[in-house]
Amino acid sequence: MKRNLLFVFAGVLACAIFMMAFTFADDKSPAGVITLQIGNPTMTVDGVEQPIDGDGTSPVIQGGRTLLPIRAVIEAMGGAVEWDEATQTVTLTQKSEVVKNGGVTEQIANSYSARAFMEKEVSGSDIETILKSGAKAPSARNTQPWHFTVVTNEALVTAIARGTLPGCAAIVVSGKTEEMVGINVDFDAALATQNMYMTAQDLGLGARIYTGPVQDINENKREELAIPEGYDVISVIAVGYVENIADAISGASPRNSLDDIVNYVE
Repeated sequence: MKRNLLFVFAGVLACAIFMMAFTFADDKSPAGVITLQIGNPTMTVDGVEQPIDGDGTSPVIQGGRTLLPIRAVIEAMGGAVEWDEATQTVTLTQKSEVVKNGGVTEQIANSYSARAFMEKEVSGSDIETILKSGAKAPSARNTQPWHFTVVTNEALVTAIARGTLPGCAAIVVSGKTEEMVGINVDFDAALATQNMYMTAQDLGLGARIYTGPVQDINENKREELAIPEGYDVISVIAVGYVENIADAISGASPRNSLDDIVNYVE
């Protein structure tokens, strides 16, 4: 992985300048302070300015979140950063203590259905990234029996995805109506839906899956939404920026325990 590996730092900045201090001490190491500034390719380590790396990397704010050059920070603290391509895992080691970015497992554990959307437009590049993730979903016999309709018209988005605000987008997921032996179209389309739902959150956006509007869309809004012939709508995904701190609370919901939902056959 390149030396300018960025790690998502959980937090939203209210100002354009970000400063963060790391203090570490033991019997052999004095306290140290590292200071970084948004857009600045240099950082200050114990009062001494130095390049973050040789590639001009600097901290940025993207999708309402702050991205830090974590490799430079950890190495300045005397630690190490390792990237495992096979498992898509970042391992941070500092003073013999290991912290891992758990990749997909951690993302799923922290995911939630967004409610507190903001009036901010989702970029076309983010929408394309989300769609590509949907298209990568597995399907029986690789039939890929889905179609995605991107809706950005404010009135239509609001009509099919309750609770959205101007700037949000909706992705309508449809599946083929043709009967195919051994193919569960709804299931395959649901896999594509989940891929897009998780990718939106990975991009720092909020996402919510709707199935309630499906019948009304299929009966009354097919032409308006240009649903192709031979397909029925299966789900709708709302995508938009969210107030992360507030929405993490409003979006929280309890999970059933494994004892209640799992049985083993040995």
